[in-house]
Amino acid sequence: MKKKIIFGLLIALSTVACVREDIIDDEQPEAVRITTSIPSAIAVDGTINLEAIFINKAGARETRPIIWTSSEPEVIEVTREGLARALKAGSSVVSAALEETAEVLDSVTITVVDDSMPPPPAPPVSQEIVIKNGTLSGDYDLSGSFTIREKDGKQRVVFEDDFFMTSIPAPYIYLSNSTAVVDDAVNLGRINQLTGTSSYEIPEDVNVNEFQFVFLWCEAFSIPIGSGEIQNP
Repeated sequence: MKKKIIFGLLIALSTVACVREDIIDDEQPEAVRITTSIPSAIAVDGTINLEAIFINKAGARETRPIIWTSSEPEVIEVTREGLARALKAGSSVVSAALEETAEVLDSVTITVVDDSMPPPPAPPVSQEIVIKNGTLSGDYDLSGSFTIREKDGKQRVVFEDDFFMTSIPAPYIYLSNSTAVVDDAVNLGRINQLTGTSSYEIPEDVNVNEFQFVFLWCEAFSIPIGSGEIQNP
């Protein structure tokens, strides 16, 4: 009898850790995401076909007209459809925005080098580089930072030394465009460490540029734990 009572208490405590009387707001700001991977530099007369997606308030992709602009058109000219051409050495911020409002946008910096100039040094082939980063937060004692790293063409999400999460049953990590549900999100697996550094491989066919958040999810009760916006370093 005593064993049954103890077991029941353990289940109740784990449930309290994940279930609260929260009101989950499933709306979020609309967003445009540039999905093209930008090289460190392109040569004069080089071109890049830029692509972007629109994410609606439900965190789902939606087809909407997107236009492109360049902050330095004498360096990079870009058509409204996203074909960017390098005209001379320099840098330009290229932006993608909804056609009906310039307030919803994303941007990247493109550097152009002259063929006569030495290209910027490339990192060693075997060196791991940080391509994205962010900070985690949530309603369940979640804190810390994360990075997305790439080495030899493979990518992973890394929770850094300052990561902390309270004990929660069945916590999972996703790449997502929503901070409320895991519809259309990519499951990277169960979180295997509640404090400190741990990492989670990203499938090779997944483009991280298509996602806004690293999202933590309580699989046992189908509720969000917290998230962090994916940003350029």
